[in-house]
Amino acid sequence: MAPTPFLTLPNEITSEIFSYLRQIPLEYYHDTYGGSMGSTAHLRWRERTEAVRALSQTCKALQTHLLPWAWERFDCCFVPPARASKWFIFVMSGLQRKAAGMKKMGKHVKESVRTLSIVLTKSDVEATLRSLKELLQMLPNLRTLHVIHCKTPGALGKAIKDLQLPSVATLIVPTEAANAVIGVCPNVLHIRCAGGAGSTIIGGLKKLPKCQVLDGMIDWVKDPKLVDRLVKSAPSSLHTVEIRRPVCEGLGISSQDTAPAEWANIIPKLVQLKSLKTLIVTFPKATEEPMSDQATVDAATKVMRTLKRKGEETKLIVRRIQAPHYDTGSPKEEDRLVSEEIEIFD
Repeated sequence: MAPTPFLTLPNEITSEIFSYLRQIPLEYYHDTYGGSMGSTAHLRWRERTEAVRALSQTCKALQTHLLPWAWERFDCCFVPPARASKWFIFVMSGLQRKAAGMKKMGKHVKESVRTLSIVLTKSDVEATLRSLKELLQMLPNLRTLHVIHCKTPGALGKAIKDLQLPSVATLIVPTEAANAVIGVCPNVLHIRCAGGAGSTIIGGLKKLPKCQVLDGMIDWVKDPKLVDRLVKSAPSSLHTVEIRRPVCEGLGISSQDTAPAEWANIIPKLVQLKSLKTLIVTFPKATEEPMSDQATVDAATKVMRTLKRKGEETKLIVRRIQAPHYDTGSPKEEDRLVSEEIEIFD
């Protein structure tokens, strides 16, 4: 009997097909979206996982073939609409259930998980963090740890302090949970601030000697000395930094349409990062470009031109994004790239 044509597709094409199904974006910032993961808008991000797992159950051949994609993501963050009023309880009990379920899975399933997304609230903290610790120990090939929201950073730190997660290369974490997680992920190459001012993430770079990329919602203006701390804490491996404005639910729509003029005074200090090769400046989309935006671009251009070395190029990427608008009737999609300009200095 001839094999199903789908089974003959190269893995690259299969991955491309599945990429059109929605999953929770790694650019998800809880401070921007607000609320629980129980709304219809949030639940649409289960599309990829549910579709692939359903397809994998149609026959034994597809079950075997689709295993890496069916369990590539393990999301412990979604809440059905019927439980939305008690989402903070459901999400924690759900994590416990999923950890117990993973414990019963075969080795091949545990080895397939590459990305883990979690939300931690103040409900049943001790039991849930015990389950989380057991879950993390079961996933030998975990590459991305995505902490969407954390209300128990101190308890989290105590629960996992003796763990080591050497396989984690990408860490997406809000400021409040950074201290708890950074110490157990020594081989992180890319760290993203998923909320808060970012101060503990900057300080935590000292514990990440291999880190190459720093991006996300770091508030460079709230603490003027933050960029100075970056210069002192950054490992020699750090070659890419993003400057962008935090967009928080409580700041109002206007916060999504402007970038701080102070960036033009902060960015010049980045010239002290001798290993910096790529600087990304992310502006919110604006109807009219403020004059301060051009001053920021000029400052960034000067830094990257100064850092250019013989035989090596540096790069400046200027992006404009449209962040989710929380108080309109439109779906809260992830950051939408409006424009991108790349300047290379060689």
